[in-house]
Amino acid sequence: MSNYAPLLANSSDLATVLKVADADDLCVLADYITDNGEGRLSLDSDVNKKLSGCSKHKMFIQTDRNLIAQEILLFGGNTVANLYRSLFSSSSTITYLELVQDVAKKVSAPFAEGDALQDIEQAVLFRIFHQALEKMSDDERKRVLADMGISSFSSLRGLGVGAAAGSAVGAALAVAQLNVAGMVATAVSTQMIGRAVGSAAAFAGSRSAALLAGPIGLAVGALWTLADLSSPAYRVTLPCVVQVAYMRQKYLAALNSNKCPSCAAENAPRAKFCSECGKSLAKV
Repeated sequence: MSNYAPLLANSSDLATVLKVADADDLCVLADYITDNGEGRLSLDSDVNKKLSGCSKHKMFIQTDRNLIAQEILLFGGNTVANLYRSLFSSSSTITYLELVQDVAKKVSAPFAEGDALQDIEQAVLFRIFHQALEKMSDDERKRVLADMGISSFSSLRGLGVGAAAGSAVGAALAVAQLNVAGMVATAVSTQMIGRAVGSAAAFAGSRSAALLAGPIGLAVGALWTLADLSSPAYRVTLPCVVQVAYMRQKYLAALNSNKCPSCAAENAPRAKFCSECGKSLAKV
């Protein structure tokens, strides 16, 4: 059984994502929280030391994963809100859903009250990606979308996050959505902590990744200007939301993957034969 299997029971929970998370992905979150180990005024020195050590050695036990979740939520609530909650509520922090909604509002990502957490996360990713596309020429934009196997930006919204696609078209859309998540997460991590979350060429191909690198970087930079820069916590919450959204999509995609062992083409989860080469997809 996959290490990511617990996500099937509670895919929208922050703690569940962090519980099954890969060490490399947790290192990115730890570095966002600790400012690459430099520390932050609002971060306890012991927490900074602990998470910096975990990132350095790429080792996270369950209490470390819980600590990351706790710190993300603490940064998500402003001082007044956290004080109010500590006096009148059993919880001293905001929920992760509230945090993601707040980040979505800050970056003007469209969502409606009652939307699922994963859909709001995706709205944040799409907002950044769409801004990047707008900074490209028509030819560049068409080339990038073609490399991702889609005809237009609007077609990306045709499949819910983590949903099992019932056709090859749906599977292609799911891959395209993961490409978006990966490229946006890479651009944010490169700008914030000086390294990529993964190989850009692994997402939409080296050509489109190269074309998008600059525009996505500009789009991310613009978000800092548009947002409330008087709140240093935003420098933690936005990158963490982007990273967690990417992690969630990547892990769910791994659970739903039906890649052909012969040609490596991605197929619909319930397909029995590869849509590209016709070989059997039966699991050994």
